[in-house]
Amino acid sequence: LASKSTVEELPLFAMLGVLGGMLGALFNYLWEAKMQRHKALPPKTKFMVIMGASLFTSSLLYFLTFILQDHSCAEKDNFRSRDDDTTIDDVTDDDNVEVVDDKDFWLEFGCNNANQTNVLASVFFQSREVVIKKLLEDAKSFDTSLLVVMLIAFFPLMVLGFGLAIPTGVFMPTILVGCIGGALFGKIVIHFKSMDHDHDGYLSSLNNDRICNHMALVGAVALLGGIQRSTLSLCVIIMEGTGQVQMLIPIIITTVISRYFGNLFTEGLYEIGLHLKHVPFLHNHIAHQYYMMRVCDVMQPNVVTLTPLESVGNILNALRHCTHNGFPVVTSGGNLCGVILRSQLRMLLKNRIFFDAHVMRGERLFPGPSFHGRSSSIDEALQVPLHARQDDYALNSHQADLGEFSDAEREMKVNLLRIMNQGPHVVLDTCPLSRAYSLFISVGLRHLVVLDTTGQVVGILTRKDLVGLMNYKPVIRQRHEDSRRTETLIPQDVMEQTRRDSQASVASMADSLTV
Repeated sequence: LASKSTVEELPLFAMLGVLGGMLGALFNYLWEAKMQRHKALPPKTKFMVIMGASLFTSSLLYFLTFILQDHSCAEKDNFRSRDDDTTIDDVTDDDNVEVVDDKDFWLEFGCNNANQTNVLASVFFQSREVVIKKLLEDAKSFDTSLLVVMLIAFFPLMVLGFGLAIPTGVFMPTILVGCIGGALFGKIVIHFKSMDHDHDGYLSSLNNDRICNHMALVGAVALLGGIQRSTLSLCVIIMEGTGQVQMLIPIIITTVISRYFGNLFTEGLYEIGLHLKHVPFLHNHIAHQYYMMRVCDVMQPNVVTLTPLESVGNILNALRHCTHNGFPVVTSGGNLCGVILRSQLRMLLKNRIFFDAHVMRGERLFPGPSFHGRSSSIDEALQVPLHARQDDYALNSHQADLGEFSDAEREMKVNLLRIMNQGPHVVLDTCPLSRAYSLFISVGLRHLVVLDTTGQVVGILTRKDLVGLMNYKPVIRQRHEDSRRTETLIPQDVMEQTRRDSQASVASMADSLTV
């Protein structure tokens, strides 16, 4: 693999990128369908699935090797350990080069002749790292039919194995399947080249010895790009892992093309995993319809709010009946004072940081002997961390058990002014949705308080509200039979309410003019 790529090979790299993107999209589709069914299984059933998958994998590989042993046996002399003529004895310890020893790699497994090796058994039962190295060094020596068998066997097993409750990865299997697919593509190119008897076509300028090796490397890049959809990181990983600086341009071209064609069919593997875990992930791209929508069109109008001096009972009701991560703190007039997180409220209740009502004077706390369950020092109360510990599941879970509270404790007050965030990010209800979306992805917000022009809280916008808009489609309306089709980017219920308000306003103006 030390030879440089040529300009004539670039169209082949592009074709391999298209195939890798489509095959990667197929893998993501099958894996998502499998995981949607797998995550609903009980733990005991998942364990049985793991045992069944392991047994099926071992049985399938052994069965294929056994029934195809006559066809997969080949002479050992047909393979070499490196592209050049360097042998094991020629490489010293000072060369810092790891060479695969044929004696350790090739397995006989049913071959009658001692000079023969079972190619399928060697690929199926040897270490994946060694198999990848063999494909990158001498892909041309592998038989085309055996490469087809390897691809048909490994690709479904990769879909089956990845995502189970066992420590299996996807990176190395993807490289292996990609190398096999790329080597198969190179063998097909060589076959078509052999059909050109006049040697005056496009393929006649290609070198048979290096085309398969190049296609094996680029095939791994294409499948990785089609599955993971990464660009810069993928190029760096392949370059650092193989050291093939002369293949930089083909790697970049293949990565971009495979990512583009993969996105035409499905999302990337990690985006699908986030959706399966119900993580509200937002893309950096702002949809064009967001520029025509307002925050008030998608916000949640029924907001659970708290007061600066709130009772323990109201806080418990808010935690148990609302799943939002943050709660706006407002005055009696509805004006915003700040935002307090769910974890902060739980920490206050868990540590019994609340007071009797008679120690409250305005909005300030005065420590006294009635400080329930703690010392009289207000400094100790302020040592409560603002965020729950990462390892404390009871505080981070919506089903947290905060203990039992008596009726007297439920009437006590909690001062939220010293704990809450008094400078949260806010937007007006008339703000364009595109600006709010940009604020979410640039700052990393989970929620955004919505105010009206008087400073009162009228709603809250969360990441899940924006994620739900990704599948939103404009409503197509037909005003008259002969009029052109028009589209509205506002949800239908908002349009109906606006129409009713407009009709009521016109009727009121008409009544006033009549009088």
